[in-house]
Amino acid sequence: MNTLILSPTQQAFPDELGNSTTEVVNATTKCGYDALTDRFGIIVQFLLAVISFSCLIVKRFCEPVSQRRTWLVWFYDTSKQGVGAGLIHFANVILSEKNKDPCIWYVMNFLLDSTIGLLLIYILLRLLEMIFNCCNCKELRNGEYGDPPKCKRWLMQCLMYGLVMVTVKGVVIALMTFNIWKTISEVIVSPIQDAHLEVVLVMFVIPIIVNALIFWVVDNFLMNTLRINSSRTKSHKYSKLKTTADTEDRESIKLKSDGYNS
Repeated sequence: MNTLILSPTQQAFPDELGNSTTEVVNATTKCGYDALTDRFGIIVQFLLAVISFSCLIVKRFCEPVSQRRTWLVWFYDTSKQGVGAGLIHFANVILSEKNKDPCIWYVMNFLLDSTIGLLLIYILLRLLEMIFNCCNCKELRNGEYGDPPKCKRWLMQCLMYGLVMVTVKGVVIALMTFNIWKTISEVIVSPIQDAHLEVVLVMFVIPIIVNALIFWVVDNFLMNTLRINSSRTKSHKYSKLKTTADTEDRESIKLKSDGYNS
């Protein structure tokens, strides 16, 4: 077995036969092998996860008080998205690390997941919702955990959403065979010459902007819209009854006042 000694400007990549080949790479100016999984890449991914999840906390406080989810229901809803996003993220990292420029491949995966993937998620979830409504499968309806909320229902919905994400990822991988996505990714990262800055761009700056929108939208897919609509209807009826009662009280007071004056 031959030992391959690399200079600081060389990196080893497996060829199609599994043998190690060398390629000259300037480690300070190019996103190279293991760039997404070294210490710096892990720190960037951790910050991305914390900030992205914080967007869902902000979203909960933006909900009207009458329709706001309890913390347990909110956790059940958002954790499903966390499981799905985690599966997709780690799949993207693993797929990207097998290529010579993982940053380009990661941003290519991410762009497809955020556009075509998001559309597929919506279509599949709505299709499953129609099927579950027809079959009266309450346990699998998104956001319905029972009263009180049951962990078993949450687990079943997590598995269902995980299968949806795996299906979507399979379609995205098939679409990656078109070179146009690689061209778009190369254009995005081409102005960046520093390896660490490129990692920050493709794993933090672009995802944090897009994820804030995607997490907000997908949370609406996964929450119980029937419960919200019911709360909204009850709130509307309560407001209407309160208005009617206030009107009747004012008329009663007016009649009494007219009686005293007479």
